[in-house]
Amino acid sequence: MGGAVDVLAGRPTDLLVRGRVPRLLAERPGANRDEILTSREDDMPDDPSISPSPSTPPDAAGAGNDRRLDTVPAFIQGSFERSVSTPLLDAGRFLAERVSTPGTTFAISVAGPFAEHETGLSSLCPLLEAGLVDWVVARGEDLYQDADRSFRRATAEPRISEVLADWLRQSRVRVLDQSFPGTTLVSTALFIERLILSPPFQKILSTAELNALLGKYLAERDRLLDISDVSALAAAHRRGVPVFADSPGGSDIGRLVSAAALTGNRLIVDLNKDLNQAAGIVFAARRSGQSAICCLGGGAPRDLLLQASKHLDDPLGLGPHPHGAIVEVASPGRLRMRHRLRGVADPHFPALREVELAPAIALPLLAALLLEQVPAREHAPLLPELDLLVEQIRDGHLRANLERQQQQIQERMRATGAQLQARVQEQQSRIQSRLGATQATIHAEVSRVQQQVQRLLQQVRPPGSDS
Repeated sequence: MGGAVDVLAGRPTDLLVRGRVPRLLAERPGANRDEILTSREDDMPDDPSISPSPSTPPDAAGAGNDRRLDTVPAFIQGSFERSVSTPLLDAGRFLAERVSTPGTTFAISVAGPFAEHETGLSSLCPLLEAGLVDWVVARGEDLYQDADRSFRRATAEPRISEVLADWLRQSRVRVLDQSFPGTTLVSTALFIERLILSPPFQKILSTAELNALLGKYLAERDRLLDISDVSALAAAHRRGVPVFADSPGGSDIGRLVSAAALTGNRLIVDLNKDLNQAAGIVFAARRSGQSAICCLGGGAPRDLLLQASKHLDDPLGLGPHPHGAIVEVASPGRLRMRHRLRGVADPHFPALREVELAPAIALPLLAALLLEQVPAREHAPLLPELDLLVEQIRDGHLRANLERQQQQIQERMRATGAQLQARVQEQQSRIQSRLGATQATIHAEVSRVQQQVQRLLQQVRPPGSDS
């Protein structure tokens, strides 16, 4: 399970790989699992129960741990209570089946305190590189912190530090089509601040387009430094995976964009494009196969995945395009998906799996499960197709509007025809009534005249004419 081990190799899950947490959970059942799983190794208490017994040879302890890590499912079963491990493993199998199905478009939303964890979004990178994820929605702050953290981790290496020292001595360093002062390249914050002022960014962008441009230059900086442990933005750019973000004001990147606008910078982040592009992805996914999503945490990232589907039906008028499969992962007591799907009736209700576990812990575990069960796949990158996908839903929306207007015209014509017919029938009824009344009057008058004639005839007959 090479890819799975890679996912579990970084903090906070380095404790898991070496088997220390399984022992902690077994020997300290009252411990808080989230606290154990997210703690640093050097923060662990100096407790003899944490480390292997002195009488246990290191090789034997290591062999025991290896047996525990033969497979990711075995590792999870040995590390968590059944109430957690069973739904987690079921969700992993469920996602693996869906992602393995040809024509499935798979999206992940991540929302939670990922920025506070040292591994951040690094578990996404192997999934992106294996082609298992087609699009992502995340918090802007998590994306920024992940980019900064991955760069700082890499620059701790001596060989990279030497290159950075050389950059600091240079007045300008070229990165793709732009050149930057060497001092800005050694800081992710300064690099991004200069990037958003550069010509490629002077236009209206969705958050996916903005993150794609950032990922492009971050990936090139990593290439120049020969950094292999790249950020999620850089990994997504390499695979052409759109990465949407929540409200720009919720991250350092968004605040930099807003501050630059005050001095005439023309970069505008258009959240309308976000929803239309996301809806275009779901529309294309449902036309060619199915859409599967995994929501790690809630908030705006999860909402964009759900609203993209609803947007197609109302107000765009393209009909129901529900996600076919949904996995929701949330901290205990915070599952909300069934409530959000209230009112969705069969056959549009998706297959749903729910896991109560902190998203920051669940992400590397689900990533390891997918990498172990699903082979790498080649997929058409969605990023270059975003404009085309928006055009498709625009055309569909216009056709739906035209059909709706034609239907309204036909309904009005039918209603008008029915009204005219009712009026004609009413007039005919009135005419028939008047004609009947006139005929009755004439008949009565004729009868009266005939009676008068009869009386007159009787008066003028000569006597004896009856014989």
